[in-house]
Amino acid sequence: MKLSLSYDEDKIYFKNEEHVFLGYTTFEEDFWDWISKLSWTVNTKKFLNGVKTYIKTSNKEFVEHSTLHQSVMAHWYGIKEFLETKEKGFIVEHHNNQAFDCTLENLSFAHNDLNLAKAHTFDKNQPRLAMQVGVNFFKDFSSQQYQITMIFTDDYYLVINGEYNLIERIYLLYDDNFRVVYNDANRIVDELLESKMIEFRLLSYKKLLFKKAIFYTPR
Repeated sequence: MKLSLSYDEDKIYFKNEEHVFLGYTTFEEDFWDWISKLSWTVNTKKFLNGVKTYIKTSNKEFVEHSTLHQSVMAHWYGIKEFLETKEKGFIVEHHNNQAFDCTLENLSFAHNDLNLAKAHTFDKNQPRLAMQVGVNFFKDFSSQQYQITMIFTDDYYLVINGEYNLIERIYLLYDDNFRVVYNDANRIVDELLESKMIEFRLLSYKKLLFKKAIFYTPR
């Protein structure tokens, strides 16, 4: 299916109204100028059958980065770095496993072996936690730091100065190392599934922040 392009101040959108398709990436004027003149498509059969597929172009100048997520990384990190990582067996990883979410913060260079491991661990197990806690991670391009975010919909307590505190959210900050972040995110998901507890002392974050849950008393 052929996609139409549009943008606002935050995102570039890839749409097909007939098949109710929507993909998107981070807006940046030079990137828009680079990609907006091209034809972008998605494999219709795969999309309709729920098979994983990607937004891509057949433009000959984009042969080394024909998918949208590859082109995003080639633009923001530079063609030279993109090609060098590709030669070393690295791919572009979608953190949340959503192929049409090509926002910059959702993408990292990761070795293909690690990508395959994530597909069989974190990507399979994380959705099983959805009713209790959402565990996700992203990378900030400007600081080159990662953050794991946990948003609790079930009760979760942290012991702070000897007191139990009901927690709404936890944020873990990391340096620029995708493997470390993936390993910690995967450990968190496994531990929450198995025991509903997190062994923070075994994690490799450099800073932890949290937000307490707010109790509302009905009048």
